[in-house]
Amino acid sequence: MTDAPMPAHYADPDLVALYDLEGRRGDEESFYLPPAFARRLRVLEAGCGTGFLALVLAGQGHKVTALDPATSMLATARAKPGADAVTWVEGDMRAFALPDRFDLIVLTGHAFQVLETDADIAATLACFERHLAPGGWLTFESRNPLVEGWRTWTREQSAMTLEHPRLGPVEAYWTGQPSTEPEIIDSVAHYHFTRTDNRKISRSRLRFAPQATLVRLLTEAGFTDIEVEVTRRYSLQDVAESGGGSAVASLSADERADIEGKFVSAFIRARKLTL
Repeated sequence: MTDAPMPAHYADPDLVALYDLEGRRGDEESFYLPPAFARRLRVLEAGCGTGFLALVLAGQGHKVTALDPATSMLATARAKPGADAVTWVEGDMRAFALPDRFDLIVLTGHAFQVLETDADIAATLACFERHLAPGGWLTFESRNPLVEGWRTWTREQSAMTLEHPRLGPVEAYWTGQPSTEPEIIDSVAHYHFTRTDNRKISRSRLRFAPQATLVRLLTEAGFTDIEVEVTRRYSLQDVAESGGGSAVASLSADERADIEGKFVSAFIRARKLTL
């Protein structure tokens, strides 16, 4: 995250309208909750987008506050059924001040990866630490930079058609490539609104920070009990079936052994010290 203009898919109302159609696991709340969550929790979702997880958690009886810097995203979230059960806040997760203290702060998807620098991450973690109750948990998603998952962000492998009731069919695909800056991936989302033949793109940047860097920054921010729960591992069979058969066939036995099973994504949990 820098102070550059917000990516269009967070700000353009037409692209925001497509956000919920672009893929959702549907069971992700079970990953984001801390190990013991039988009681009603005070939850802050940072980078909440259109509010999918915030609304799920509120529907389960948790007291939920949802934070996002994008006005259009929050407008969509506030218009959804059940939105009155969530406190919606427009703000930057690097610098916000709320009166509440939370049992859980959660970031979904790529929300944590928009933090491009160690300074961005440190400022965000310090803000989270201030807002967590003693013993409270922070949970976010991370991706393994060694896997180079952005190599699958091609038109051939990411193309899909989104059907929107107002906008009609929209052809979409994503591309990505490493930036000149270390650990940063520049991505472009392409949208073709076939009913009007209108085309739009949205440029964004994500940081693929190594696990060791994240653990170090969490520790420096005062977090403890850091856990990594792998959610998806690299599969050469998946690569072959998605069109990368020739690339897989060219790998040596040692290269296959080095790649197969390496984790692609993981949930990272860390706890604020109990006073």
